[in-house]
Amino acid sequence: MSKEMSTALEAAAQESEIITRMLVTIYAPNAISPIRFVANDNQDLTMPDGTVFSAASITRGDISSNTEGDKEQVSLTLSNKWEGWAAYLAENGKALKGCRCIIEDVFLDHLNEGAVWRFDGVLDDLGMTISEFTCKVTRSKVDYDQDGPNID
Repeated sequence: MSKEMSTALEAAAQESEIITRMLVTIYAPNAISPIRFVANDNQDLTMPDGTVFSAASITRGDISSNTEGDKEQVSLTLSNKWEGWAAYLAENGKALKGCRCIIEDVFLDHLNEGAVWRFDGVLDDLGMTISEFTCKVTRSKVDYDQDGPNID
């Protein structure tokens, strides 16, 4: 067997690249249904159940926690180029603070498998410029001081 990979095998290895997209769902006030985005795509994404995610330029930062370890955060940056989103932000931007936000990943070749959960929290630290909307999604960790169910 040759030490070099055959061109057919090399081509097959390149084709088997796993392509994922980030999904962002915001449960916003004054919206008929949740606002859904698919990140870094040039077309909307329709899931097998008919749920539509609008294409948008979104970047996600790394998950970080504070020094007390009781909160985790991830930053999101979303382009304001989509007119519907920009109009919603202009009218309801302040009302978004505290709204639930879910971040998931989906494998484009395996949409029937559903999305993989990444982060669930509330919108915080909202900011907007002419070109982008930025926020942090904050999640409180489990409070171990809360009473749990009795297991007898």
